[in-house]
Amino acid sequence: MKKVSVIIPAYNEAEAIGVTLRAIRERFFCDELIVVDDGSEDETATLAKKWADTVISHPYNLGKGA
Repeated sequence: MKKVSVIIPAYNEAEAIGVTLRAIRERFFCDELIVVDDGSEDETATLAKKWADTVISHPYNLGKGA
């Protein structure tokens, strides 16, 4: 059986991250929801923890290539 993982990159998305992750959880099937917080200076990581299985936080912004 295949496992479906959804990975969401985020940078300073505190205003939208909760709504986005909630929509994914309620409308799509996924086994694992992961948020990669790219050094946000707001509450993105904290808010993401409510909906995501895993939140990975970079200490500072590394950009799209990271």
